[in-house]
Amino acid sequence: MITDVIIPFYNKPEMTLKCIECVQLNKNVNIILINHNSNEQTNEVIKKEVLEKYNNIEYIFLNKKYNFSEEINFGLLKASHDYILILCNDVFIENDTIEKLIKWTEKLNGFIGGCGARVNKNPPYSHELVINVPPFDVDYIGMSLMFGKIELFNIVGLMDPNYYIGYYDDCDFGLTAQKLGIKSYVVDNLKYHHIGGATMNDEEDLDKARYVNLQYFEKKWRQYLLNRNKTWEVA
Repeated sequence: MITDVIIPFYNKPEMTLKCIECVQLNKNVNIILINHNSNEQTNEVIKKEVLEKYNNIEYIFLNKKYNFSEEINFGLLKASHDYILILCNDVFIENDTIEKLIKWTEKLNGFIGGCGARVNKNPPYSHELVINVPPFDVDYIGMSLMFGKIELFNIVGLMDPNYYIGYYDDCDFGLTAQKLGIKSYVVDNLKYHHIGGATMNDEEDLDKARYVNLQYFEKKWRQYLLNRNKTWEVA
């Protein structure tokens, strides 16, 4: 059983190397590395320290600007094995993290992560954050670390590419899965370190993304959130 690990990155080669090294400590992994038009120095480091070193890397170089969801979609289209782990390059996992994720997804048959949220039905759709707890049903898993069977990803399909940079796209994906009858769970006993905010670090662009994406999210999901009768579960 092989896990495709989708890792998008933009510059920050040392961080990306550490992320990859942590993944390589896990068994049966195939890394889909997505380079978002990084600078020449970063590209040289990745070539020497990753592409020439490991034989389980599928490399995608994007030569223009894409949203985060579009980057992930390139990886989802490339994935072909049993499981998929979406992992930001500022997340460092342990040597048994993927093994634990497999056990959880086989038990619960849903998307798995260490951090997720439940979404308020009224604007501005505040999120009740759920982190590292016994298995709780949530609306979505944060895309910094999200795991599931490939057949679940295939049912849900690609991420909506219309979210600027990267806010609300993970929530959109989770709600799409929910409408299709696929649940998302935050679980305990996952040990990993997430630096946070290192994948996207232009504050001006992030402020714009928060505003623009909220408007788009509200238009798309307002009626669904108002009408649903959701009962939360502990698995």
